[in-house]
Parts: sequence; C-alpha cells; structure tokens
Amino acid sequence: MIYIGLINNEIKLSGSDAEAVRDGAFACGLVLDSIQSTEREVITAWNGKMYFKGEEPEKPYDYAEERRQAYPGVTEQLDKLYHDIDAGLFGEEAKTSGFYLARKEVKDTYPKPEETSENNEGEAGV
Repeated sequence: MIYIGLINNEIKLSGSDAEAVRDGAFACGLVLDSIQSTEREVITAWNGKMYFKGEEPEKPYDYAEERRQAYPGVTEQLDKLYHDIDAGLFGEEAKTSGFYLARKEVKDTYPKPEETSENNEGEAGV
C-alpha cells in the first residue's frame, strides 16, 4: 500500500511502493526530486488536512455530534412517539393527527405477532 499526502507544503509518499512510484513518475517525464519517501502512514484527519498517523490534532468536543450518536434511531424515536400518543400523553386530540393515523393504519394492517423469543431479536417496537 502507498500513501501520498501533502504535509507542511511538501508531498510525502509512504509505504512499500514509494520508490516505485518515484521511479515510475520519472519514466513518465515527471521529476519528483523534492518528494521524500517514508514508511510513516499519511492519514486525513477530521479537519480534512493530511498528517502523519499519530500526529493529527485531537478532535475538539462537539456536543451536537455526541448527541447525534447517542440518540436512538429514527424508527425507534417515531415508535416511542406513536406509543406516547396512543397512551394519551398528548391528549386525545393527538390521536387525530396525520402522523398517528398513518402509523396506526400500518400497525393495524400488519399486527405484531404474539411475543416469542424469536420475535424479540428484531428491531424494537416498529
């Protein structure tokens, strides 16, 4: 594997094939004298810049990303909302909403089978 990156305004090649790339470029008429080869891996960090692996800056705390990863999936959230409406937590009028009625129609058309150990392995609630 070969890694090519621009670090500190210098092109860096790394990996076992770096010398072959330099020789191949020369054979094509390109002079790559300023390119250095190294065995160190070049990676693209969270900020889109390239660094040697292990030298990339630490990603700053991002509460919004942490929240996105911590929230349950959309299907699970919608199912919880449906069951809250069904339980009357938003008042009886919420049961006339388009969201509730559309979701209820699907649930009524395809009822949940009786609970078995096999049924508990699938997606919760859907």
